[in-house]
Amino acid sequence: MTIFKTIKIFVLLCTIFVSTSTQAQIDSSATQLVKNLYGNLKEVAWNEKGVLFGQEHFNSFAYPLGTREDPNTSDCKDVTGKHPGVLGQDFNFYINNSPNEYRRHLAAARKAYELGCVVTFDFHLSGKDTDTYKYTELSKNLMFDIVNSEGAEREWLENELDKAISIVNELDFPIVVRLFHEMNGDWFWWGTKAKGDVQTFIDLYKFSVDYMKARTDNVLFAWSPNFDTKPDYFEEYYPGDDYADVVGLDFYDQGNSGYESFETMTIELERVSDFAWNHNKIPVFSETGNRVKSPDAYPLWWYNVQSSIQSSNRAFKIAWMLTWINQDWGHPPFPYVAYNESPEVTKNAFNKFVDMNTTLMQPDVESINMYDSSLFTDKATGDQDGDQDGDQDGDQDGDITSTEVFFIVNRETGKKIRTRSNIDGDNIELVPASWAGTPTKWQKVNAENGYFHLKNVDNGMYFRPASRDNGSLLVQRPSFYKGDSTKWIEIEVSGSPNYFYLLNKATGSYFRPETGDTYSPIIQRPTTYSGTFTQWQFIPVNPTTTLGKVALKGQINEISIYPNPLDDGNLSFQIPTGKSFDITIFDQQGRVIYSVQKVNNNLKINRSVLPSSGLYIIEFTSEDGIEQRKLVVE
Repeated sequence: MTIFKTIKIFVLLCTIFVSTSTQAQIDSSATQLVKNLYGNLKEVAWNEKGVLFGQEHFNSFAYPLGTREDPNTSDCKDVTGKHPGVLGQDFNFYINNSPNEYRRHLAAARKAYELGCVVTFDFHLSGKDTDTYKYTELSKNLMFDIVNSEGAEREWLENELDKAISIVNELDFPIVVRLFHEMNGDWFWWGTKAKGDVQTFIDLYKFSVDYMKARTDNVLFAWSPNFDTKPDYFEEYYPGDDYADVVGLDFYDQGNSGYESFETMTIELERVSDFAWNHNKIPVFSETGNRVKSPDAYPLWWYNVQSSIQSSNRAFKIAWMLTWINQDWGHPPFPYVAYNESPEVTKNAFNKFVDMNTTLMQPDVESINMYDSSLFTDKATGDQDGDQDGDQDGDQDGDITSTEVFFIVNRETGKKIRTRSNIDGDNIELVPASWAGTPTKWQKVNAENGYFHLKNVDNGMYFRPASRDNGSLLVQRPSFYKGDSTKWIEIEVSGSPNYFYLLNKATGSYFRPETGDTYSPIIQRPTTYSGTFTQWQFIPVNPTTTLGKVALKGQINEISIYPNPLDDGNLSFQIPTGKSFDITIFDQQGRVIYSVQKVNNNLKINRSVLPSSGLYIIEFTSEDGIEQRKLVVE
């Protein structure tokens, strides 16, 4: 049901998302299950077009009944046959309500986890000596006093956080905790009306994260502002990379007359995605919904939200979108999603959204197994690539590398495969047969019983499937991640002894291009896919031109690019005499901004070609391969 991205993302980004450190989460002592969840949320966000759908308290509240006793039921399931894939809950509903409600929400959270759902908590924390989380005269100094004194206000916050920590530890499974959300609005006691400034909020948030982190190992921390027209609101309130695992956006009512458009929503989700990429975080659509029109009045609203997200080349790079409670009290006076008694047209429209192959529900997260290891899992010990196969055959494979160097050529297309960059986790892709740079060259590293690893000459990495799924991308990993997932064996094609299938030891699958196009990613397929697209040939490379950066590396050093950084005027290229290059400029999202072929003279392009300040990638391509340079535009 998942659709893998084929967007080209290039090497020299400000921060490389997939090259996680040895401590990927902000809590270095987080449990392995928390680390697994972290890895899988990254994988959903970055390796798939699918987006998890979630709802607040979906299996403990019901419309219009109010409460729900059976946690294996939900309005969503009544209409679609499926629960949402993400359960949102609020510590406030545990702490400030009856023991019976505490019991219902606890049972609902446990059932959601049992079903494989992601569980996230926010905290509408009522102010000290008040019964509301809203800004009031009584709470206007509370944030400032917590941050700037160690008196009664600080002690009060610690007591409230202790209650939340107790709930997390009682559940004893991974929770995504979203503290003090929508801080850039003026409606909460921690918002813009409160005494203090942006730094006061950041200090409040950081204190609370540190306090919880010291008392539980079951938490990922989420941070989410509300949509704002200010251009820098994300950067202004961000507490720093050490204080968030997840970054999100709260954005309601889009697509209604007099409100923000779907296009604006999509642009803001691109901002979230870009920000998360550059800060090595998980992007989410932390809250959304239609409070202006009911599902009956605007049945296709959810379908239009998802369609708009998927129309972008990167707004879909979010792990989940979550809507609010179906309830018969408060605002709005109608549900956020269809329920059992909704008109058929409303239920049919909601099913149209749920049936989109990019909408991931509870059966999908159960299939993914969000609490098992993944490509992005930061494992404390053992096989760090997350495939759980390890390298336990005891043969110390990898000690003997064949000196012979090969191109790996596809029988159907005649094209080669290459590594796209030096980034850990980047894709393997199809390129023209004429390309002969070191990224297209491979060596065999012996394993056991005829199996071998395939090592790229350019960067020394092995390639392997990103997951065990049919259609999984082939990606590259450092050689110390060796295991059954990096082991391959040749299966001769019957009647064609010069061709073979490459069978993966861990998955039992072949690999092939997704399409025959240049830059097509390489994917794995079951052995029933036995046509010429899955058939390959090792073509030996002339050994005098194989190892190291050949001709192009020398050529690139002869090219002069100035000025860099570029402020205004023209960007000039001085090309070595007798050389010819294709020149392409990409922005940080991998979009082509400028392209010209067969440049063999000096070239100038005007600053106006580059739409904004920031980092760009200049790619030079010749028959010898590809090299890239950074360009900074001020």
